[in-house]
Amino acid sequence: MFPSYTFTDISPGFFVAAKERFASAPNMEISVLDISQDPADQGFELGSYDLIIAANAGSLTTNKNTKESNFIMEALPGWWLGEEDNRSDEPIRYFKPERWTKELSEAGFSSVEAVFYDNDLPYHRNATIIASPLSKTTTNQRKISILRTPATCPTFVRCRKAPSPKPNQDIVSVVDFEGKAFLENILGLARVLRNELSVDFATLEIDEIQNDTTFDRVFDVLSKFQSHSQEHEVDPEFEYAIHDGVVHIPRFHWISIPEEVRSSASYEGPKRLDIGKKGSLKTLHWAQRKDNEMKDDEVSLDVRAVGMNLKDILYAMGIFEENKAQYSGLGAECAGIITKVGSKVINLNVGDRVLAFNGNSFSTSIKTTPDLCAKIPDTLSFEDTATMPCIYSTVIYGLQDMARLEAGQIYATVGNEQKVEYLVETFDISRSHIFNSLLPDLMRETNGRGVNMVLNSLSGDLLHSSWACVAGSFFGVDLSRICAERPLIVKRLLKNCMQYFREGAILPIRPTEVFDAIQIEEAFRFMQKGQHIGKIVFSLRSDISYLMVGGLGGLGKSVSTWMVNNGARHLIYLLRSSGKEEEEVAFVTELSAQGCTVQTIAGSVVNVADVQRVISEGQFPIAGVIQMPMVLKDGLYAQMTHKDWEVVQAPKVLGTWNLHNAFDSVPLDFFVLFSLPASVIDVGVVEDVGYLSENPVILQQFKTNGVQTLREYDLLETLELAIIKSKSTSQASSFLADGYASESHIGCGYKVSMTVPADNNRNVWKRDIRMSVYRNLHNRNFDDVTANHEGLKDFLATVSNNPRTLGESSTAEFLAEEIDKKLYSFMMRPIAELDIHQSFKTLGVDSLVSIELRNWCRQKIGVGMTVLEIIGAASIKSLGKTAADGLLAKIVVVETEKST
Repeated sequence: MFPSYTFTDISPGFFVAAKERFASAPNMEISVLDISQDPADQGFELGSYDLIIAANAGSLTTNKNTKESNFIMEALPGWWLGEEDNRSDEPIRYFKPERWTKELSEAGFSSVEAVFYDNDLPYHRNATIIASPLSKTTTNQRKISILRTPATCPTFVRCRKAPSPKPNQDIVSVVDFEGKAFLENILGLARVLRNELSVDFATLEIDEIQNDTTFDRVFDVLSKFQSHSQEHEVDPEFEYAIHDGVVHIPRFHWISIPEEVRSSASYEGPKRLDIGKKGSLKTLHWAQRKDNEMKDDEVSLDVRAVGMNLKDILYAMGIFEENKAQYSGLGAECAGIITKVGSKVINLNVGDRVLAFNGNSFSTSIKTTPDLCAKIPDTLSFEDTATMPCIYSTVIYGLQDMARLEAGQIYATVGNEQKVEYLVETFDISRSHIFNSLLPDLMRETNGRGVNMVLNSLSGDLLHSSWACVAGSFFGVDLSRICAERPLIVKRLLKNCMQYFREGAILPIRPTEVFDAIQIEEAFRFMQKGQHIGKIVFSLRSDISYLMVGGLGGLGKSVSTWMVNNGARHLIYLLRSSGKEEEEVAFVTELSAQGCTVQTIAGSVVNVADVQRVISEGQFPIAGVIQMPMVLKDGLYAQMTHKDWEVVQAPKVLGTWNLHNAFDSVPLDFFVLFSLPASVIDVGVVEDVGYLSENPVILQQFKTNGVQTLREYDLLETLELAIIKSKSTSQASSFLADGYASESHIGCGYKVSMTVPADNNRNVWKRDIRMSVYRNLHNRNFDDVTANHEGLKDFLATVSNNPRTLGESSTAEFLAEEIDKKLYSFMMRPIAELDIHQSFKTLGVDSLVSIELRNWCRQKIGVGMTVLEIIGAASIKSLGKTAADGLLAKIVVVETEKST
């Protein structure tokens, strides 16, 4: 959350353990601090820390009041000793909160604001105490001017009549005091002005003024703003928000967009109708299912409508036992659009409208083989299509293929008079051939001979009765088994079905009862009654369109192509032009060739009437909006005219507001806004392949300055994540225990190709404190301040083969430099100050550091030395000579042992 962190202790001897503990924490500084002394004299800048964590662990401090006064100066304290402030009467390392209240007050803190225990009394072991340092009063108070819209309030009227604010004054603007302003627009403007004019421009958002606590927090923010400094590597806080009496500050949090897409997509992935308990229709629900990888000989289908059959009721009620080889779930027939095709699939393409057989067709998407689906005419709706596969395939196979029947007498059984009337009026079947009960009536009508073929979908006793009516022998047709074992037959049946439809020989089943996907239980109970005529169909998704505001420019074409490749079949463009330019016409033709209908409407998103006209004139209901208008009037704000400002801002601000109002009552799948990054933070550029390929010098300059180019693929992947997040059932933004998180704001391209603090890093945002998390994740110390262990290994290998080199002065100096590098690493001192002629006393090396250095020499050099030898060495150079002598003696001993 912060650009840098500092760990302190009274002795460098603790630094080795600290370095290991914080090895994975970037931007961690480690410094010596004796809190009993003035921190300023020890190199700490007073007032420069935002947060200080003081552990009740102790240091060599004899008076706590002195320490706490230094704590106000903001350094990291600890304490052990307490003889001089009467702590001997209290248990070591624990002091009661009452004592802390007294001591903090005497040290210059306010009264204790809150005390939090880790457990109920008397079982608590720790207490967290919150107190703030008292602000130092000053006679040189800064003047503040207040700006607001005209009002009748006398105080503000007098403010308006006062002279213009003088330079070097703080100005507080409350332009939305009486009415809500476009705050997000103000935030974007403030960010641009800070970069262009280098002006201290802070913003404060307040959800509502509840009580005096809100005003206290406002003054806290103002005080913080007035006391900030620009001398650090990052700019101060410029954006604040108050919610429930708590001040919040913004931070960008980094995510892996590809990983987010994968994880979010799996959460929002295909769903399948399932039943929790067989026999209880209340337990029907749409469940998440694993999306198996598509095979080379399969197609993926976006299901738009599903036909319901008696088998679905039998399966849900537990009457029909599941046979995975034949019938693996709810549903058998559906209609939809192909979204993916395997590499071995021919004659089917992405975007084709098809009907299909599938044992789990009650799904949002399915995978099947080309043999089990067939193309359908554009004139046939998905709902009508879903009525046809099972019925007509069964009839064609049973009556033509198996029974070889021609024109003859037809008998039928129904359950009520309404169905009788339907058969007589629709199919001209004689009333005497329509029965209420199959067995006695049919056998009587045929004088006991029975019939040659029974075509039904009955079960139980009714099925057995139909068998008794069959004369002689019969054929059984199990369509699910045919799909599983003889798919080529199914392919022919579906092809014949569509051919008969084109010839006018058959029509979709009528009448049709259409239910929405959320009406699952209602539809199943409707079929369970057995009173309906015709077919029951589920509509998972009607034909819909997507509105693109703009979208025929460079990025817009990429987005449009991506939409079509991901299943969009109808696009509406709201354009300032008519969409009749040669390039626009060519692109529309290209989309049409992919099976997408394109509708262009001339108008402006700024005009409410044009937005309403888009909704009314659209051929299909609009289910998603992508707002990406682009008007460029490059120039500095100080030189910009109001007209230029309006031309650029109106489509984005007023246009978005118009879209919001127009679709406020429309359940959209997504509403995505494209924004230039300058209103959020200064970043790199979008990579225009054609432009940059002709300007390699510019591209190289970007890389030299640390600007990371953004690929088209990155942008489209971010768009995909934005759409997925829009469909998520979780809240897009919510107040968490530690702050407010907004998942609906997603940015891409905020990265650099070099360390953030580097002098040649030209990204303006490198000073933005909101990027602190990224700085900590990205920055690494590329300069290895520790010893070059590879060089040391090579050296040890050399002297092992040639021990005589250990007697040379250069060898002692080399070892001295390696020891000095490690010593400087232990003490967190800059490598530039390295000097092997310094003594350990001059360097301030204590016994703890000596122990660590002794251990390192034994592990890395292979020489054992005592702490006294290290501390007593006249210089680092002389210690290098001691190490060389010890290494030579060790080699001599080894060689002697080998020879004996």
